[in-house]
Amino acid sequence: MFIKILCFGKLDNRLFQQLFDFYQTKIQKKINFEVIELKENYQAETKVNLEVNSNLLQEKINKFSDYEVILLDVDAPMLSSEEFAQAIAKNKDLKTGKLLLVIGPSDGYDQAFKMNYPRISFGKITFPHQLFRLILAEQIYRALKIIGHEQYHK
Repeated sequence: MFIKILCFGKLDNRLFQQLFDFYQTKIQKKINFEVIELKENYQAETKVNLEVNSNLLQEKINKFSDYEVILLDVDAPMLSSEEFAQAIAKNKDLKTGKLLLVIGPSDGYDQAFKMNYPRISFGKITFPHQLFRLILAEQIYRALKIIGHEQYHK
């Protein structure tokens, strides 16, 4: 199985980087896992940011046409850890075994862009991007443990 995270920015906080590396190492023992970082475009107007960054995402997504794309979006339906694990297992067992999880830019996705892809949410609160990348890595690891019927703390 292949899982890629497509996101904006780098982990520039040493603590977040160490914790992310911890989960990345665990994940990579189970699957092929990679993070693709994009440079976010900031303009004076939010509407411009939405369009430019969504276009940048679309260009990158087009390079992974054999991957199932899921957008992480605070306004999307919320999934539990078990439901997230089911989504990963379904991709692994019934689809391509390739999953591209997208963390959007700080201003969010362009409305037209986000309607092209399935979306999920881990809750209605907004996290800083660096923290959310860590949370997503932990949830991927948790999902892989659930799929493998392995013990994991609650």
